[in-house]
Amino acid sequence: MSLVLFQIGTNLPSLLDQNTQGQPFILILGNPEQPEQAFVVVEKNVVSCKSLLQAVDVCFKVVYVLDINYAWQCQHTWDFIQKFFYRLGEGKGRETSIPTVKMFTNFLQKQNI
Repeated sequence: MSLVLFQIGTNLPSLLDQNTQGQPFILILGNPEQPEQAFVVVEKNVVSCKSLLQAVDVCFKVVYVLDINYAWQCQHTWDFIQKFFYRLGEGKGRETSIPTVKMFTNFLQKQNI
């Protein structure tokens, strides 16, 4: 899972034809600080989202429900999202969290954040 950024006016059908990424990913059109459009791409299917936050939510849920392992490049980020925001345990074959993710999650939970 990753975040891919393109400028407004990008030809999405052409982009999807060239897509070789097997994992679901978030596609943003526009400025990274203020994206114009957000999508989740699963294989060659595109799910339009109202915001970047909704795209992260949809992408996480697709990966979790389909029991796809997190890509190594962003594994710890998704692991943190799984543990802290969704309060989901190890489950679904995911490896144990690294100590940093565990400590940070525990710290934030103790702060009632």
